[in-house]
Amino acid sequence: MENGYENFVDTLRQSLLKETSYEEEMICYKKAEEYPPTSGDRLLLKNRQKEGVYEVCALYVRDLYDEFQNGWSMENIIQEIMKRLDMLARSECFEKSKNLDSYEKVKGDLFIRLMNVVKYRDELKNAIFRTVGDIALVLYAGWENWMDAVPALK
Repeated sequence: MENGYENFVDTLRQSLLKETSYEEEMICYKKAEEYPPTSGDRLLLKNRQKEGVYEVCALYVRDLYDEFQNGWSMENIIQEIMKRLDMLARSECFEKSKNLDSYEKVKGDLFIRLMNVVKYRDELKNAIFRTVGDIALVLYAGWENWMDAVPALK
């Protein structure tokens, strides 16, 4: 990892720890090649909602580093992240996720997705599913479109 990028990641993480007041272990760096592989390095911001339930926001670090290289200040980047975290916290998705322990409140938002049992073995460890052959029928809760994405929880 190049030194400038590495310093940026560390500064970004430290700035977010200060700005969010998250505990040290709640903001972690994940390289693209680490399991599960992703299309880029990410900072994962985990916010405990209640016992055993976390909201996780993944920031693609390379995109933020590119903006930094193009003249954005670290302060502007942090402000933009905080603005988006606030938007997320007030979104229907996160409000509804607080009701996951009540079937009556979420039953209209539940749906099934199919996954290969072998290929997604690790992802299925904490999921609710039934198997038919090598197919897992996975229970998801999904909500509104938010910034061109459909949030879903399994």
